[in-house]
Amino acid sequence: MTSIIRCIVAVVFVLFLGGCTPDTPPTTTFTTHMHLDGSELQLIKATSQEQFFDLASELPTLNDNKGIWYVLDKDGITCIGMQYTTQNVEVAFLNADNQITEFSHLKAHGSSGCPHQEIRSILELPDKWLDQHHVSIGSRLTN
Repeated sequence: MTSIIRCIVAVVFVLFLGGCTPDTPPTTTFTTHMHLDGSELQLIKATSQEQFFDLASELPTLNDNKGIWYVLDKDGITCIGMQYTTQNVEVAFLNADNQITEFSHLKAHGSSGCPHQEIRSILELPDKWLDQHHVSIGSRLTN
């Protein structure tokens, strides 16, 4: 149970089923530029549980083409929750090929979303961003 509690991350939690290792050393969070269906995104890339926790405590405001990309250490069923956020967001669940398999609109202060299949990463964007940029299931996040 302690391992699961330590995996409560992101905005509220990202839960790694079968892949949570609480002693994973942190890696550097950095800003990277990626593209999704022709739109450029400026992303904060988080690749460790410690970074997920750090982002949960000091979540940046997501606006324009800015978002957070949570990259997991292996494929799994992973959920994201919005308990402590003050803004609605849109999340896309991506497979190992950075292809969107599904997405969800999450409301601030308590909603959560879980994919129906294994994923490798979660892309958190401003509310309605995917709709406004005509991004759909099957779209791929690229350099």
